[in-house]
Amino acid sequence: MPLFPSYPPCASRLHDLLARAELSHDAVAQCIGLNADWVRDLQAFDHDLYSNVSLAQLQRLAYLLNTDASTLLLAPPLPQDVVHLTFEQLVQKVREHLRSSNTGIEAFGESVGWDVSSALSNPHACWEWCPDEVVDVAGALGIPWQSVLPPQALVPPPVPHGV
Repeated sequence: MPLFPSYPPCASRLHDLLARAELSHDAVAQCIGLNADWVRDLQAFDHDLYSNVSLAQLQRLAYLLNTDASTLLLAPPLPQDVVHLTFEQLVQKVREHLRSSNTGIEAFGESVGWDVSSALSNPHACWEWCPDEVVDVAGALGIPWQSVLPPQALVPPPVPHGV
């Protein structure tokens, strides 16, 4: 069994976009809140854009490259009849699921493999989720995961000081 599940070739796509934009690893790292070695890894390993960056970092990267998170992740297109969900709407769907299934947040978190409890009291905590977490939570809720990715116009939280 492979170490990582199959991911689309988003690392090479990111490499091409960064080369086209003529951005250095250091400049990108400073803008998105990572270090230069991490940015290099994002261009080398397809799973890294899904598992090793937060939605905030991904959105900053997309903003820097004048694209959107779905494009960076090479996500399948969102069906036309499905709209983007805000983090508040996603959290509401989690609450509805918990009520309808008579499940506690801890049990839900265990079933999806992620601790999502902080998002119940603060939906903006979803900015700290990685795309893999979005895929797993959305899958448990029966919604397309791409609908939870922030649209291009949504501005992410700023890079924390000292990063």
